[in-house]
Amino acid sequence: MTISLPHAGFAARIFLEECIASAQPLSEPGRALAHSFRAFGPGEETGLAGFWDRTEAVILLLRDNPSPLLEPHLKNCNGLWFLQEDPASWGPVELARLESVAQSARWLRDEIVTRLPAEACPSGGNSPLLELLSPHCARGGFRLAAEAGSGVALAREDLRLATDRWQELDRALREQVAGRLGTTAGRLRSDLTVAIDDEPKLRLCREIEELAEIAILPHQVQFRFMPTGEAREAHAGMTRLRQRCHQLETDAIAGLCARLAPFLSRLNEELDMVGRIDLLRGRARWAIQHDAVRPRLSLDGSMTAIKAHHPVIRSQVESLERRYQPLTFTLRPPLVSLTGANMGGKTAFLRTVGLLQALFQLGYFIPSSDFAARPVRSMAWVGAVPDSPTLGLSSFGRECRDLLEALHQDLPQLMLVDEFARSTDAEEGLALTGALLDHLGEAGEGLFVFAGHQKRLTCHVEGEIQYLHTGGLDFTAYLRNLGLMEAIPALAASMNYQILDGCTISSDALQIALALGVPENLVRRAREILSENASGMELSD
Repeated sequence: MTISLPHAGFAARIFLEECIASAQPLSEPGRALAHSFRAFGPGEETGLAGFWDRTEAVILLLRDNPSPLLEPHLKNCNGLWFLQEDPASWGPVELARLESVAQSARWLRDEIVTRLPAEACPSGGNSPLLELLSPHCARGGFRLAAEAGSGVALAREDLRLATDRWQELDRALREQVAGRLGTTAGRLRSDLTVAIDDEPKLRLCREIEELAEIAILPHQVQFRFMPTGEAREAHAGMTRLRQRCHQLETDAIAGLCARLAPFLSRLNEELDMVGRIDLLRGRARWAIQHDAVRPRLSLDGSMTAIKAHHPVIRSQVESLERRYQPLTFTLRPPLVSLTGANMGGKTAFLRTVGLLQALFQLGYFIPSSDFAARPVRSMAWVGAVPDSPTLGLSSFGRECRDLLEALHQDLPQLMLVDEFARSTDAEEGLALTGALLDHLGEAGEGLFVFAGHQKRLTCHVEGEIQYLHTGGLDFTAYLRNLGLMEAIPALAASMNYQILDGCTISSDALQIALALGVPENLVRRAREILSENASGMELSD
């Protein structure tokens, strides 16, 4: 059974929708399948591996055939509104679309699906729909084909002869009238306009039986050619034959639709197949675009990534003409604590971890050199939120609400905790963080990653915590870069965002404050206070 994750709030935190926008399907069946697609969960590893197998097959297919083979046929499987209507109401427009869609579905089945491992495929052979429709369709249109001697064929022949006869009589009559007016027959194919003060021409036009006066305007009179005599009779006969032919064709099309109706269920099966192909094509194109690799299933529940990148964050960084640093790390369950410098990439790291897990369970390949993880049943983000006046909640209040929701989710869980309780009393916030670590450590099912500035966490499970830290600020490099760029770009260029083992020594807050223009005397006084506090602690010990 698949599960619904990640939920919208978590997806927004990790920029999931922006990240996978380029993987969206091209066809209506593909978009419907993508909308209903649910992530693979624990116990569904076999299905997840099979999905990766099929994605890998499509990647190889796209690489072997770089020209866009699939896209035209997938895009053609749109505009399927008529399939929701009663086939008895269909006409030439709907039947032409039906034939075109069936042709695309057949091509995708024959050329693509048979190359995919373990992909359900409707039985081979020509579709009965196409066998019935093809005689009537050519060059994207529909015209009912009629066997020689049939009622439709005879009616069409009678109509053709009657049309030829009428055109001959009409042409002769127009030439006769045009001769009396001193103009050409072609001139009479549109309304004839005569100036109101041209009495001789007005008198002549009114004497001609075939010219009907249709409008008198302030400055002109309009006449229209109307056939008379034998030509009028021929036109009336042609009209009757056209109506009879139309009725016979309508009846024949209704009969054709009735014969098509039993085979529409097969077309729906093939459109389901089109949706699966489209979904896989999107995953495969995305993998090629981001140089993504097939993930592995972790044996011990840890998450390992080598040179992983977050496509959205990478794009943001590179748009500022900065160098993006891929991340290499191993997270061992159940508890991980990441510390590091301000502006050192802790939140970006959490977003990357969340995105990689979500992509992993949604069947995507991973933008990294290597990746391994295990499925979880829920994903949650706690902390680092603004206040919400409309809800009457401070930022800490929102964190507590988010935590409550997270604690009620199913295990195993991926929980990402970003500087929890930073907006409340520091001592009480640290105690709450320690209590949360104890609670999650006792549950022991999942991966709980904390990011913050606490160098050591006070809790009963402290020995079970994996401590990591970001590389931090290279102040010497910052001073060098400051001569080449503004302060903030210089800081970013001097920051080491790599994930390293152990706890950080400093958050680099004072150096960063100085770099951002905080008065030097304030920073100097802060260093003195830190030194005094450290001395006081040594004395108390």
